[in-house]
Amino acid sequence: MQLRTLDIYGKSVQPEQRLWQAVLWQLIEDKFNEAKLLISQNKDVNKSLTSTFGIICNFAGYSPEYMNRKIMKALDKMQNIKNLKKKGIIWNV
Repeated sequence: MQLRTLDIYGKSVQPEQRLWQAVLWQLIEDKFNEAKLLISQNKDVNKSLTSTFGIICNFAGYSPEYMNRKIMKALDKMQNIKNLKKKGIIWNV
């Protein structure tokens, strides 16, 4: 008996791909936790990703360029919010 795993769009996903997706999400979560810590310490966020990021994205079934663009955009937004708070422009976010 072979089990079939489906993603949210109903597309069949291999168990190995699900594993790589979990690895990718953990890498992203670690990056954002690191960014939050650096921002709370008023330090600049290191936006470089691991050298294996592209390989992990490919194995997980995602475009490395797309994922990188989205991650960098979110990190920029986090940094900008901190800068606006620091300047007193916003305070309730």
